[in-house]
Amino acid sequence: MEKMPKVIPNHLYDPKWIALKKEIQKRDRGECQLIPVLTAREFLIWRKNPGVLSRGVDPAHVFPKGLYPSLKYELDNVWTINRFSHDCLDNCKDPVTGEDITKEERDNWWKRIIGIETYEKLLALI
Repeated sequence: MEKMPKVIPNHLYDPKWIALKKEIQKRDRGECQLIPVLTAREFLIWRKNPGVLSRGVDPAHVFPKGLYPSLKYELDNVWTINRFSHDCLDNCKDPVTGEDITKEERDNWWKRIIGIETYEKLLALI
């Protein structure tokens, strides 16, 4: 059986995205920006999620790029988050427990991660 060629996502060739990722890496030092805002209790709960420590980190959009294309390349809209919590926030789930949360609760997590001032600045750009 013939193997299908591996498909590489278009954004990996996007020069603006590549440049933005470098800026994010420099600002966040390649570290999850959620972890420092967790309480000790939250951290212990988060750490028990399956695979959470082995999945790495990647850039996460506060305001999704599909819904807010004008913010796709906005540095303050993209933050380094661990993959488990990134998936959770993208799907309205608690980034610590993985349980369902409301949009307002998700927004509150982002305010906690990036700060209310930065969050409000982003809202003003919408």
